[in-house]
Amino acid sequence: MKAARVRSTVIALSALAWALIPPLDALALQCAVGTFEFFPGGGIKSCRIEADHQFWTARGERIVCAGKTLMVQHENGAVARCTIPEPLVFGTTRCAAGSVVELGPDGGLKACGR
Repeated sequence: MKAARVRSTVIALSALAWALIPPLDALALQCAVGTFEFFPGGGIKSCRIEADHQFWTARGERIVCAGKTLMVQHENGAVARCTIPEPLVFGTTRCAAGSVVELGPDGGLKACGR
């Protein structure tokens, strides 16, 4: 009985920590001071990231946003727009290094270009 109670407590604390602590990618995001823009609800809308930063789109595709550039998010936290430092392929569309990539809230490619 005591072991079951301890296990339940550990599960509950783990769930609480997951809810309160953002994912590691969010913790590692370094934005330049004074460049933050927020949504009315408080989430980060945009900022100028200090270094290249890896994200995962809402569709599970890896995207690297270039440092020293503006990164914009949708309200759901998905990447909306950023400049990519390396070539990237979305489905059948190839985006060149240095392109500004625009993604929908579902992670689908809307545009890429310079």
